[in-house]
Amino acid sequence: MAYNTTVVSINFCGVFLLKDKFRILLADDEPRILSLLERGLTLHGHSVCTATNGSEALTACMENQFDIAIFDMSMTDISGLDVAEELRAQNNDMPIILLTGYGYAMNKADPCFRHVDL
Repeated sequence: MAYNTTVVSINFCGVFLLKDKFRILLADDEPRILSLLERGLTLHGHSVCTATNGSEALTACMENQFDIAIFDMSMTDISGLDVAEELRAQNNDMPIILLTGYGYAMNKADPCFRHVDL
């Protein structure tokens, strides 16, 4: 799997700061979180496409090409984990970041996270 190895950092407000400018797919079923992240990423010069659930995220990926995807781990229709798994099954190797508001510590070594990058 080869893709741009851009450094990603997260500040305490939850806004992702990326080294370069990217076309980002952002999916979250919580409108306030979606809006906050979209504004933060757009202010940093990124092009952001939003989806309000996992089905919309999958459709957006079929119709567009993105540099990176950021998914809420627990969406109402299809979880971010399931969206990531489906994208990997379609040989889409864009970097995928999962977000969660739960106190769950995600561990990349856990097999359920094998389809995500961060």
